[in-house]
Amino acid sequence: MKKIICYVMVLTIILCCGMMSGAVSASETADIGEYIYSYGDVSIIFDADTSLDGETRQAIADRLAFNDNLKDVTIDEEASTYSWCWLTGHDKQTESVTRVTHKARAASPRCKYETYSVVICTKCDYYTEELVLSDYITCCAED
Repeated sequence: MKKIICYVMVLTIILCCGMMSGAVSASETADIGEYIYSYGDVSIIFDADTSLDGETRQAIADRLAFNDNLKDVTIDEEASTYSWCWLTGHDKQTESVTRVTHKARAASPRCKYETYSVVICTKCDYYTEELVLSDYITCCAED
């Protein structure tokens, strides 16, 4: 009986730690109208009415945050083979995603604000992103 209680307690601790690690990477603040993913000085923002699920938003946020040389890139060559998109065509979904790079300049306006049009296929790994808007905004105080 003691072993069963010990296993249950360990499992509970592991589950709690796993849930806490997921909460650190993304701030899902849909109540204020957006989902915000923060990576140090980079924030990726999705509208609250986005139809993307959490896993897809996280993958897009990771790509936009860690790829500094953003281009209009199609990853269609590496599209998963479990899909019949090569025969039936892609089921494309377009979303607008914002990337804010905080403290990009020394003087105000110092934060770089970029809006991307992201197109994904709901059936395979097709992905493109296109820079739609780029500007500097005032959001961080000068040091």
